[in-house]
Amino acid sequence: MSTPTNIHERVSNLFGDLLAVRYGGPCVLSLPGFKGVLTADTKRKFVGPLPTPDDPSRHVRKLVGPALLIPDGAVTLTFPALLQGGNYNLRVNHGEHIVGVFEKGFNEAWDHLVFRFGQYSRLQTLNRNPDELPVFMLSVKVIEHPKYKSPHPSSKSTPEQKKALKDHWMPITDRTLTEREPKIPDEMLTGEVKIGDYTFCGELEAYIVIIGFFNQHRAALVEGYLKQWPVEKWVEEGYGIKVRRKYKGDEAQKLKDFTNIWKSVFTKYRIRIWEKGGEAWRAYVKAQLVKGVDVYSREGIRDAWKEYLMSAPFNKSESEADELPMSDLIDAIAAGAITTAMEHFETFKRQVCGSSPDPPALEIAQGVSVADELQDDVSSVKRKFQEWMEEALQEADVQEPDVDEEPDVKRPRQVDEESL
Repeated sequence: MSTPTNIHERVSNLFGDLLAVRYGGPCVLSLPGFKGVLTADTKRKFVGPLPTPDDPSRHVRKLVGPALLIPDGAVTLTFPALLQGGNYNLRVNHGEHIVGVFEKGFNEAWDHLVFRFGQYSRLQTLNRNPDELPVFMLSVKVIEHPKYKSPHPSSKSTPEQKKALKDHWMPITDRTLTEREPKIPDEMLTGEVKIGDYTFCGELEAYIVIIGFFNQHRAALVEGYLKQWPVEKWVEEGYGIKVRRKYKGDEAQKLKDFTNIWKSVFTKYRIRIWEKGGEAWRAYVKAQLVKGVDVYSREGIRDAWKEYLMSAPFNKSESEADELPMSDLIDAIAAGAITTAMEHFETFKRQVCGSSPDPPALEIAQGVSVADELQDDVSSVKRKFQEWMEEALQEADVQEPDVDEEPDVKRPRQVDEESL
């Protein structure tokens, strides 16, 4: 398995935040003494079915033995109070739910991601209840052009060649890093990133594919797996979109259609989280009553439960999850291109020059107490606060409008004569 690059990790962290905090967080049950927790778990392992001899996946032919499937991310809704104790029904039926799966690919070939698609098209749900499929399978594929190749010499290089390479690269630092413009701006999100005039990260393009586990989507997932659709086919069928900075003409309509699918999927996602919270709480209340405990006798519980009921997603007209996070994703990929190039460069420098480009850590100051060090930090930040506040107030004074200026009066809208 290849080591994740910084691009991979930035995309992973972005969607972890979007799915678990910004999209789903407001729908998670939180009552006094009983709270749900929504997390984006990376590398959640589960053993999938053995590939059949007629499995159409090109990736599966490379596997040896049983396939251990590891989704890059599983969005998990957990109720810690129900996972503890000896109540089997509460633990198994209400304690934990996989509500979504997300995959990212950078070094991995598209065939690898499609192989994972196939696992979610089968009966495997990741949940104990066979009727409880995850709400969605989301995949982001970032493609590098050309794919990075280290300038490190081959094992057949002579000692003289290795010395010449070391002498050349020893004085070069990441201060020489430059970002080039994409050769085809409408197609690529970033240009090449060079250090010492060598490309340490190629140009990047990206695609998003999302499958909501509606019946229609599941049918497309099965067909796409059987026919091993390339990423362009997923886009053509409406389940994917190429990430662009601007959408024009036909591409703008594709974006609109894909946004409608996105909104449907994440409407269902928010409803599922809210619904599972309500079911978990009601099951817990009944279990406590069997023990002779009325949880509603505790102060504030009934009001908090009513407030949760009123927070139902269908009572809200808008949500951040209704819009595609294109700008956030592009920012993550663009930043990842820089840091990935630096990672490649630092690895290469260690291999060729035998030294780390990282500066050494500060020496340990003996005899400084934790309290004194913390006080110094607080004092330093307070000084910055004062400086920043003074700057902000000065800028506000400069931008204060002239009171003698004529007010900006909006003109009455002209009537379109043709409409009369």
